[in-house]
Amino acid sequence: MLTRAKSHAGLERIQWQEADALSLSFADQQFDHIVCQFGVMFFPDKVAAFREALRVLRPGGRFLFSVWGSREGSVWDVVVTVVGQFLSRDPASLVSPPYNDVATVQADLAAAGFASITAEDVIQSTHSGSPREAAISQCHGGLVRAAIDAHMPDRLDEITEAATAAITARFGSGSIESPLHAILFTAARRGG
Repeated sequence: MLTRAKSHAGLERIQWQEADALSLSFADQQFDHIVCQFGVMFFPDKVAAFREALRVLRPGGRFLFSVWGSREGSVWDVVVTVVGQFLSRDPASLVSPPYNDVATVQADLAAAGFASITAEDVIQSTHSGSPREAAISQCHGGLVRAAIDAHMPDRLDEITEAATAAITARFGSGSIESPLHAILFTAARRGG
């Protein structure tokens, strides 16, 4: 991802750097904002990572991050169910760990020392031109593809076809609009 980010023209003044969320290699109170898109759910110790974010924020600095909301009833939900059946795995084990209980996340942020904590539901729709397009977008990338590659790499096409059939059964054979739900959290360091 960092290589891809560095390839965009006009961003030369940005310094891209890999960092461990539990042990940031930055000085105290160095940043005004920290943004994390769909990564917090992978932190092994969320409160410790939040404390690190707080440490490197200046007084009044803000921490913004997103996590996935409910995926129930979405194309994603249909595909993960199909892939789970093929791999004989619980579909939940194929996706990022859930970390979308607002009260839990807010309590973890408060335990780390953050204030002014808010949570905002962000619901958009994804559009696919066909069930096959939707199946390819879900089966051929991300965590689902990693699971397929780890357990049944030679069956990717078969799994994609089964996902296409399941999506067609749920959403029809035409273009598809499917909900995409995220939760955006913001929290501030006191002071400033």
